[in-house]
Amino acid sequence: MTSYQLLSITIYITISNYLSTSIHVGTFPAVLMEQGNIASLSVSNNKLTGTLPTFPATLPSLTNFNVDNNKFNGVFPTSIESCSNLRVLTMQYNKFDGTLPTSLVVLTKLSELKVNNNLLTGLLPGIFDPLVYLVHFDGGSNAFTGTMPVSVFNSVGLTYLGLNYNLFTGDIPIEIDQLNLLTAFYANNNLLTGTIPEQMSKLTSLTALSLESNGITGQLPTNINALSRLLELRIDGNAFAGVFPTSFWDMNNLALLNISSNAFTGPFPIEISSLNSLTSLSIGHNTFTGLVPDQISSLNALVTLDIGGCLFTGPYPTTISVL
Repeated sequence: MTSYQLLSITIYITISNYLSTSIHVGTFPAVLMEQGNIASLSVSNNKLTGTLPTFPATLPSLTNFNVDNNKFNGVFPTSIESCSNLRVLTMQYNKFDGTLPTSLVVLTKLSELKVNNNLLTGLLPGIFDPLVYLVHFDGGSNAFTGTMPVSVFNSVGLTYLGLNYNLFTGDIPIEIDQLNLLTAFYANNNLLTGTIPEQMSKLTSLTALSLESNGITGQLPTNINALSRLLELRIDGNAFAGVFPTSFWDMNNLALLNISSNAFTGPFPIEISSLNSLTSLSIGHNTFTGLVPDQISSLNALVTLDIGGCLFTGPYPTTISVL
């Protein structure tokens, strides 16, 4: 049996496991919440089960609460609203269900909120407007429905936004242009439609953009080259069509480009040679015609190439066989 000595000082409790040894099982030790001066409480990477106990109103010092990678279940604890100084709330990789409570709106000091890889359902509540310090939100791999709430895009300090692997519908809100500090946006594997808004060009800090496996249509915005820091662009598995805007080829920091399984047309542009940082290029299963451009052979960093399922004619460049 594990005993806990609770002292009248600020307490930092970590019962986490990262080495696959001494893994803790059973339920959450509620005794850990009985002392009001706990500043950080982590029980991550164990095999704890059951529901979380009610958060008492006597945890004013708690700033970090981490239960990720366990087997907790039940509804998301609304009593967590009593932890008014909470800055980091990490609850991913569990089996929490039900909706994300609107009571989180009172945790105005939150900088990180991670609830991904659970069983959460329903609408993503509009809790984000007051969370002015929030820099990281991950709600991916749940079953959220409806449209993306505009309040998410009012959290202007966000640098990471994960909404992937849910059931979101509708367009990407034009209010996304407010997130000019965003470095990573993951909205892949949803039910999104419409086009990429021109306003996305204002996300000039973006390094990773994943919109694959949706129903997004239309052409790429002509001002997409404003995303000059982009390293990874995944838009495969949508319904994009037409030809690439000439400006696209100015994005010479790209290391990964996946545009496969769309309806892009025309000869594949020879300007591909300007993307000399590419290590992975997937353009297969589009309606590209004509020859595979020799310029692909000049991409010296390229490791992975997929050009299958297009309407290319004639021989491939001889150097492609060695990629």
